[in-house]
Formats: sequence, C-alpha cells, structure tokens
Amino acid sequence: MQLTFEYLTRTLRIRHVGGPGAAVLVTVRDQTYLITARHLVETLQAGENLLVRMRGEWHQVRVERLRVAEADDIAVLVLPGLGGPGLGENLMDGRVYVGQAAAYGGYPLGLEGLAPDGHDWPIPLVKSAIYSGAVRPNGTMVFLFDTVNNKGFSGGPVWIEVGGVVRLAAIVSGYHYDRPIPVMRPREDGGEEPVPDLTVKPNSGFMKAVPIQRAVELISALEAEAAAAALGAQSEARR
Repeated sequence: MQLTFEYLTRTLRIRHVGGPGAAVLVTVRDQTYLITARHLVETLQAGENLLVRMRGEWHQVRVERLRVAEADDIAVLVLPGLGGPGLGENLMDGRVYVGQAAAYGGYPLGLEGLAPDGHDWPIPLVKSAIYSGAVRPNGTMVFLFDTVNNKGFSGGPVWIEVGGVVRLAAIVSGYHYDRPIPVMRPREDGGEEPVPDLTVKPNSGFMKAVPIQRAVELISALEAEAAAAALGAQSEARR
C-alpha cells in the first residue's frame, strides 16, 4: 500500500488533557470535520480550544461544535480555523476482511514526519498491521489489528486498500493490554520475589480501532443539530 500526501497531510497532531495523539480531517457534504479518539478530547466543550501542531509550534484552535460517542472511543469536531478540505466521504469505507493488510498513521514517541513545503502541519509516521477480526468486549464493536502499537497513534487513521484505492477504515483507539505480570526483585538468597501490589500491563500486540461508520453516524447527528438550529433561527427571525 502506498500512501500519497493526499492521505498523510490530512492527519494532524493534536493535544488536550487526554494526552497527545492524532486526528484525521474528512469532508462530508462540503463540511470539514476532525475525527479522533474520544479519550483524547472527552472533556472538551464547544467554544474551547484544541491544541493543534502547526508550523513547528502548538496553536490553539477554537472548537465550534463537537459530538462524542457514548459507547465508542471516537469523536467528531468542527474547527473552522483549520481550513482546507479533508479526505472525501467517498474514501471512508469500513469494510475490512480478516487477514487484510492495513496501515495506520500517528505521532508516536513524540515524533513527527517532515511536512512538504508550504504545508502547515507535520505528517504522521506510519506502521503496518493485519486485520485480525472484530470483537464486542463491552457490547460495542471493536476492530483488532495485529501490530505493536505505540502511544501517540491514538485518534489516527487506519487505512486499507479496496480495488486499488486507499480508504479510511477505522480510527485508532489504543492497544489492548495483556494480562498483568508481577514486577520481580532479587532476594538475598539469589532468587527473585514479586514486589507487593506492583505489576505491569504489557502491550498484547493487538491494536484496538473503531470502525469509521461510527464517525459517519456522529457526523449525521451534527448535521441534524445544525439543521435544527438553522430552522430555529429562521423561525425566530420571522417573529
């Protein structure tokens, strides 16, 4: 799979109290939206600012509207200050097949790729994955990918290739933890013993991602809210 700048330059580096991560710009019916993981922005409110990495610095961009999923780790925001078109809705496709190759982008370990000349924000680093299957751990569908994910990819896009066209299939949520293992310390007799109440949670090698269809549903809800607000404003103006 080859990712052109059309895809890479739509992947932003963002930061809020939920920690740094990634997000992807899409354009649906002439409106541009920013899609990311819910856990990165779940305390964010309309009218507040989101930090976006641009021109080598963090800039505050006002959030006009947003919609956060209740059960899924995904959110959609409207930030007019970003400008520029996102990936077209024709490139949003949640059909994935077990064993299918995928790629995902983000900003792991605080790293960011060099942007092309004249582009405002950095481009993501990319890793490969294999689609392992879907599960419902808490009643909602989650995609699992076989890959060693790192912090900083959360909120980033997962791309697949369908009919020779690269499409946006899902949004990175995070990595699935393996069973906790005890932290060991040496004993005086040369053996080892576990440290009481201290364990680590290893990366299992499964990455969790939310199907892009969940973002499509949130966008539809935002459109409905905007239409209702416009209708209310028209009714008020007639009074």
